[in-house]
Amino acid sequence: MSAELVEKVFNQVLPVDKYIQDLRKGLDSLGLVQLVQELPAVINLFTPQQSNPFTLKMLTYLLKPQFSAEGSNRRQRENSTYTLFIKYMREAASGRIGAVNLGSIFRLATGTGEEPALGFALQPSIQFMESACFWPTTNTCINKMNLSLSYESNQLPPQEELFNSFDLAFCITFFGLE
Repeated sequence: MSAELVEKVFNQVLPVDKYIQDLRKGLDSLGLVQLVQELPAVINLFTPQQSNPFTLKMLTYLLKPQFSAEGSNRRQRENSTYTLFIKYMREAASGRIGAVNLGSIFRLATGTGEEPALGFALQPSIQFMESACFWPTTNTCINKMNLSLSYESNQLPPQEELFNSFDLAFCITFFGLE
């Protein structure tokens, strides 16, 4: 709801239109009007989030990598891929990558442009997989992004080529996200 509508619904002093009275009655039947009166901070759940841009620290906290056992060969390859991904996110955070920003990375990984007010039911994560293609892939139903690993017959491409693959993946908007 817009901030103006939230104010009309929850501020019972203001005269309001019939549709707002009906909305207020519906929310009151659920106990939400009383909840907002007793805990005013709850009103933030009804207002649109301000465009609070992601920071690199926030995004690395939200997208938890799922690493293999420490010391394994696979873990070394995962570290190499993840290090390049962090470098890419630094470039995106600084604005050096055209249309890609940290929000577009998060949006592809989770299907949403912002962290839900009550958090995620399933923690967003980064998984590592062996693939011939180095495009990041996602499963937004479970908030999982897959990053490709190098393996014997398919080494990581040069950084510029890898970053171009990342650019294309994170600029995708045909999922109805934009």
